[in-house]
Amino acid sequence: MKKTVLIIGGSGLIGKPLVNEYLKNNKVINLDIKNLKLNNKNYYYEKVDLNNLGSIKNKIDNIFKNYKNIFSTINCSYPTGKS
Repeated sequence: MKKTVLIIGGSGLIGKPLVNEYLKNNKVINLDIKNLKLNNKNYYYEKVDLNNLGSIKNKIDNIFKNYKNIFSTINCSYPTGKS
């Protein structure tokens, strides 16, 4: 059974290679403003502005309600000042 990994900032310089590596054996949820648009049935994308703390909290609450059995959460996000 595949495990589910939530990667916050999965479209960035550090996050993108992690998404690709974890997809080899797991399901991955990418939480970022930009979608990697990967053609993989185990890739899920949730759009969020990581510069907006309120939207991050709401989105993470929804993710943990909608996706069951999240095994691990990895934070690769960093503020860019861009939205």
